[in-house]
Amino acid sequence: MLTRRYYQMLVATALMMVTLFGCGREISVAPTEPEAFAPVAAPAVENAPGILIGPIEDFTTGWHNVDGTTMFRVPRGAALRFKYALPQGATIEWEGASEEDRDAKSSYAVCTPDAADELAIRVTVSDASGNLAAVNECNLRIVDVTPTDFAELAISLQQARPEVTTYATNLETMAAWFGPSIGDIVEVGHNHYRTAVGLVIDFSSNMESRAAGSLMEWRVNGKAVSLGRTDQQTLDRAGANVISVGPPSLAQEIRIDTYRVEIVSHEQDETVLTGTPVTYRAVTHPAGFENEIRWVASTKNGNAYPTIGKGAEFTTTFFDTFGPDNFQWLGVKAGNAKRGQDIAMRDLCDDLCIGCGNAKTDYQANIGTGGATVLSGSMMGGPAGQSAANLGELIEKICAAFDGTNKIDVFYVAHGSSGGINVGTGVAAGNATANNAGTRIGTANAAWFRDQIKNKVKKITLFGCSTGSGTDGQELLDTIAEPGLEAVAYDGTVCDNGTADGGFAPAVGSGAVSGN
Repeated sequence: MLTRRYYQMLVATALMMVTLFGCGREISVAPTEPEAFAPVAAPAVENAPGILIGPIEDFTTGWHNVDGTTMFRVPRGAALRFKYALPQGATIEWEGASEEDRDAKSSYAVCTPDAADELAIRVTVSDASGNLAAVNECNLRIVDVTPTDFAELAISLQQARPEVTTYATNLETMAAWFGPSIGDIVEVGHNHYRTAVGLVIDFSSNMESRAAGSLMEWRVNGKAVSLGRTDQQTLDRAGANVISVGPPSLAQEIRIDTYRVEIVSHEQDETVLTGTPVTYRAVTHPAGFENEIRWVASTKNGNAYPTIGKGAEFTTTFFDTFGPDNFQWLGVKAGNAKRGQDIAMRDLCDDLCIGCGNAKTDYQANIGTGGATVLSGSMMGGPAGQSAANLGELIEKICAAFDGTNKIDVFYVAHGSSGGINVGTGVAAGNATANNAGTRIGTANAAWFRDQIKNKVKKITLFGCSTGSGTDGQELLDTIAEPGLEAVAYDGTVCDNGTADGGFAPAVGSGAVSGN
């Protein structure tokens, strides 16, 4: 589900991405399967506003914008044709070129410069009432250049944005998720490559002559797209694409086959729990390139491990993804495909509970957002065999889950109140004795309880109503928590008639508890 947080992050991340563009990456080699790809239809060439210069014989094939301050070089003696879009009823005056034709939308002008010099082409446009509407100018430098100057052309390419690494920050992984494709560029033969659709690719040529640079035309599937020594393209449709550059008679060409990635294991609105490994699967269209799929996992808060992966499947675990405002964003991306989750804690509670009434007895068995080991009081629903009748049984089950080496996370579900959480048949006013027979964890026995679990537990989440609220709630958490042991709890009701209020109280003597 998508909320306003999604769109706020999208805008913020777009601003961050400005600083994240960088250099290219090494290209790997793999076999080619050209029969899997059909040619892609050529993109349409936009008629940009301003002065356009038309095809120049032996050099270019399309119309290109030359309006502005850049000096545009043209060959001496070439017949040059210009175009300018006109509003209905407008008039136009050309300087430096002579109008030769006009249709319902545009005026056309020509000139044939012979001297090696500079030439300014200017248009002055008036609207139907005779008022000045626009003045545009382009600057030309006439040079001695021939198509043979392009005889040694070569094309290189690279991904326009840097790869995400294992050590990427949250900002970097979010920029990758919200940005274009993260596909690999795979070299499959001489001047033949393959990647996922949507990848932004930088192309460059080895042309060094400034005189020829502005006459170097780039074409995608036969259609002119730009002029210059470099170009950037995003190939958005799956199929075979031909990129060419230079005069048509001496053009250099490369082929890029593109496939589309689809994540097939998760629907967009499927809830992903944190603290538990989750496996995503993807396929390619056309099929057969699943081993080339690149994955990135991202969170706004907390982290995901592993961050990157490759292949048809990707397993990652998200940790501590809820921020101080009790909102969460997490997601994975595979090539051009992505799945995200942007929810509030109250929405997650709704997903994890079934008809949660005041008794809160209908929790799903897989509730585990706070850790891998899920335990519950005997009055609460939960995993079979994981309920505890008293403190002794609860501690025993925690010890049983500990493997003797790696400390565990515990997610304990039970009824709670300020500064305490029930065990077994305990009640809000019940005992909090420091022994195994106790039926409540409270401020009176928090230190004793901590000493029983501290060498086995890394984090304990007390999922009970208002357990972390008020002075007593903070005292409870501060007493349980110590270096190497984190304690968190709710400071409001949890899943009460389908609602969730409040959030986690901070641990380790952090001062005031955040509340609603």
